[in-house]
Amino acid sequence: MKYAALQFVELKVLGSRILFQCIAGLFLLHCSSSSLLAQTINDARNPVYQLEYGMGMSAQFFGYSKVNSGTSLALSAQDPDLNPQGLGIPLYLNIILRNGWGIEFSPTIRRDHISYRGVDLSRENSVDSWILDHHFSILHRFQAQYLNSPLIGLGFSIISPGQSTDGLISFRRPNSNVDVVSDLRTDFQFSGLHLFMRWDLFRKGILLEPKLLFVPAGNISYKPHAAFTLMHFITVKFALSRWIAEGKSI
Repeated sequence: MKYAALQFVELKVLGSRILFQCIAGLFLLHCSSSSLLAQTINDARNPVYQLEYGMGMSAQFFGYSKVNSGTSLALSAQDPDLNPQGLGIPLYLNIILRNGWGIEFSPTIRRDHISYRGVDLSRENSVDSWILDHHFSILHRFQAQYLNSPLIGLGFSIISPGQSTDGLISFRRPNSNVDVVSDLRTDFQFSGLHLFMRWDLFRKGILLEPKLLFVPAGNISYKPHAAFTLMHFITVKFALSRWIAEGKSI
C-alpha cells in the first residue's frame, strides 16, 4: 500500500504540472493571437480561427469499475464515490482553426457535501466544499468551415483537484472479516483520458455533449485495486459568444 500511495502522489503531482502547463499555454496562445484579430474580422467568410465561449449544466457519475479478482475491496464509513458525482456548471473556451482543429479548456464548478466518520466512529462529520474540475481537450470539427458542424474531442481531465478529507477507509479481502489496511486520509483527486462528441441542436448554439472518462489503474486512491474505472458525463452547453455576436449584429 505504501507503494500505491507513493504512486498516487506522483500522479497527483504530474496532474498539477500538466494543469499549470495547460493554463500557461492557453495564456500564451491568447496573447499571440491578438495580432490575428484584425485579419479575422476583415475576413469574416473564411476566418483564421473561431473563438467560442459559453457555459451550461452537466451531470457526472461513475459508470463501471473493473476490479482485479482476488484483491481487496474498499469499505468505508463514508462513500468516496459520492464525491465526484452529481451536477455541475461547466464553462468553456475554445479556439478552432480554419482547418477544423482546435483546443479547449472547460472547468466545471461543483458544490459537494461529504459525510464521513473519523477515528471516533460513533460521530459523523460533514464537509461542504466548492470543487473545480478541469478538462483539457483537442478538438476536430468534421466540417471545418461550418460553425454548426458536429465535433469530436479527446483530452485529459482532473477530477476533484486538491480535495481530501480525514475519514476512516479500510480494505477487506472477499469472504473475510479481517481488515488488512486502514487509512485515516482519503484523497479524492484523480485524473484520466476523456473522449466526447458534441452536436449543435437546432443550429441555435445549444450544444449536447456526452463524454466518457477512462481512469487507469492506480489513479483513484480509494480504488487501489481497480483495473480501470469509467465515468460518464452528460452536458448541455450554451454558446454565449454566438448569442452575443448575433445580438450585436441586429
